[in-house]
Amino acid sequence: MKGKREKVDKAEQSLICRFPVLENQLNPFGNMQGGVISAAIDNTIGPLSMLVASPNVTRHLEIKYIKAITPVMKTILVKARLVDQQKRFLFFEAVVTNSDGMVCATAKAKHFIFV
Repeated sequence: MKGKREKVDKAEQSLICRFPVLENQLNPFGNMQGGVISAAIDNTIGPLSMLVASPNVTRHLEIKYIKAITPVMKTILVKARLVDQQKRFLFFEAVVTNSDGMVCATAKAKHFIFV
């Protein structure tokens, strides 16, 4: 996916990653495929989860698509943050924006800690 880490904020327990909008990720309408957007979110929440907790896995990932992501945008930013921890469950939120800061998608994830 050619994503790059932009910022880690330990105090805020957040991670921001930038992903390019690539031609091979577009659907027939010329927009980034939903599954690729989902993968960008997962590729941001996943590393963050390993920074804030013991080894864990995604149990649930919910995505709300708000605005189409087109090649004109060139890149998207995914900002993920840990919202809560309840025993062995971690709760994350993520926001996908274009370079102008317009929200294109939001997500919520629930992870389970192994040990």
